[in-house]
Amino acid sequence: MDTKYFRQITEGGTTGDIMWKCILCNSRATTNIQKHSVSVQHKAQLRNIQKKQLEQKHPSNIDRTSSNMVIENDSDCEEGVEEEECSIKEYSKDNMDDSETSWSSEYSDSLNNNISDAFSEPSTDGKSEECFYQESGISNHRISSSWFPFKNKEIMIGCLISGCTRSLMSRKMYNHIRQVLRLCDVDLPSWKTVQSAKSQLLKKTHCKEKMSVSIMGNSITTVSIQGLLTQELGNPLVKKYLEFYPEESKGENIYKFSQSAKWLHQYPRDLRVQMIKVGDKSYYIYEPAQLKDGNVVVPIYFYIKGGIMFSNVCKLNVFVLSSSELQISISGDLDFYASDLKEIKAQDFLKSYIKIKAHDGRLLADKCRNILLGIFLLKLI
Repeated sequence: MDTKYFRQITEGGTTGDIMWKCILCNSRATTNIQKHSVSVQHKAQLRNIQKKQLEQKHPSNIDRTSSNMVIENDSDCEEGVEEEECSIKEYSKDNMDDSETSWSSEYSDSLNNNISDAFSEPSTDGKSEECFYQESGISNHRISSSWFPFKNKEIMIGCLISGCTRSLMSRKMYNHIRQVLRLCDVDLPSWKTVQSAKSQLLKKTHCKEKMSVSIMGNSITTVSIQGLLTQELGNPLVKKYLEFYPEESKGENIYKFSQSAKWLHQYPRDLRVQMIKVGDKSYYIYEPAQLKDGNVVVPIYFYIKGGIMFSNVCKLNVFVLSSSELQISISGDLDFYASDLKEIKAQDFLKSYIKIKAHDGRLLADKCRNILLGIFLLKLI
């Protein structure tokens, strides 16, 4: 245990713990030198000391741009020294063939040891980065709103490098790239930190990963399309560009998909636009609605024309079965351009189905038993 920059201040009393005071940092006394040594503040102070010492020894060879080093992610608590050494040894074993290299084994071992020493960092007993910051009392560690929803720039870069869905990178290759980038003073977060960030991002956006097998037999990961559409519908920056109703353009000035004839009148009943909202009332297709003139009609199509909401409606046929019972029906499955349909503005609707009353004051829904007859038997509610 290196106590070069620590001063012992107590013997520990009844607990037997020795208290240490760091001479570099203006912080409280601690019993865990190793934990304090990997803190952001201590590492920054240590770098400043080492830089000054280096300037005194070699003033002409100092790179003045070193102050721009990326130090956002100083502690990779969940990886530690063992993972770095293991990754280096595995890479050396997999990629170096005795028949293809002229390096001696002694030189190769020396090179691996030097690289391992250069990339080694104090271990934090396998604790995760987030856990370490919480225990150290560091809240919102280097969180920058410029990189939201990522914690910082380095985590965003790590997520981009590791890939997603069909272009995922292996943990071994990520660690190799991470080690190489350290030579350029770029310190990427550990693999576990990147995976944790991805999981949190999926949780925040309510997107679910789906595992499947491609036609080539490869395992692939996809994101739920329903989840993506849900997010887009709730995004105010995207929603203003979405069209929720087909448009009747009469073949003129066609420039968007909402003007397609297929959406307007070629879809079956279950795929058409099902409802519109006028004021605080909702109106549905194949559900009676009362107009301002008192007539009761059944909307079949909803669409926009000239920026105004319209509906093609048909007449409601009413048959009196008894004083307490009615039978209602429509002419059948009507085409958009059928002569039995009438075009009206949505603003002409007055009452929705559940509010319509018969001449005797009873609700129409009660008297017809919520059944609409036509080419099919439709249960309204």
